[in-house]
Amino acid sequence: MKNKIIQLAKKQIGNDYTAYCLDMGYNYRIEWCACFISWLAEKLDITDIIPVDMSCNSQIEKFKKMGVWHTDKNFKSGDIIYYDWDYSGDADHVGIIEKSENGFLSVIEGNNGIYPDDRVRCREISSESPLIFGYARPDYNKFTESVSVILPLLKKDSYGNAVKSLQILLDSKGFNLGAYGIDGDFGCNTEYAVKQFQKKCGIDIDGIAGKDTWTNLLT
Repeated sequence: MKNKIIQLAKKQIGNDYTAYCLDMGYNYRIEWCACFISWLAEKLDITDIIPVDMSCNSQIEKFKKMGVWHTDKNFKSGDIIYYDWDYSGDADHVGIIEKSENGFLSVIEGNNGIYPDDRVRCREISSESPLIFGYARPDYNKFTESVSVILPLLKKDSYGNAVKSLQILLDSKGFNLGAYGIDGDFGCNTEYAVKQFQKKCGIDIDGIAGKDTWTNLLT
């Protein structure tokens, strides 16, 4: 999820306030740096880890209640970082860290610049800058990104890397692949090995590596 929000933020670079303010319920321009962060959270439906708020300081208070507010210098990508430009003791700007490398931060911010030239932009700033007020680290781990894996249907005369993967698994489980071994060619010996494996697992013995065969091989 952290990668998703960073990529979404990067896609907005160059845009003005219009869409973000409108989407968050304002048909006019507001100071929109916190609005931009809130917009990102709403778009990805992660407002339970990044609270919606149009005020930096009010948003910080919500992060504090979540227990994810920090004032050290251990910055990471995905952190929501706040600045105190005028040293007033309150935050007055916010962005999301794209990356932290070699003592410098790349931060994507809404409302970067002076109206009417305010845009979504990327700022480079030292991680030691006294202008940094603190940061929140949302619990992105609450959102696991599912990965769909398509397991190929393999049978006699199939050929290629998928067959090699099948043969490697069969070999690792002690099934004989014949003289040619792991060669990427689904021949009679591989078919026999598949049938022996299926018999051992108690699944249909057809010599075809389908869903049930793959599932058992991978467990």
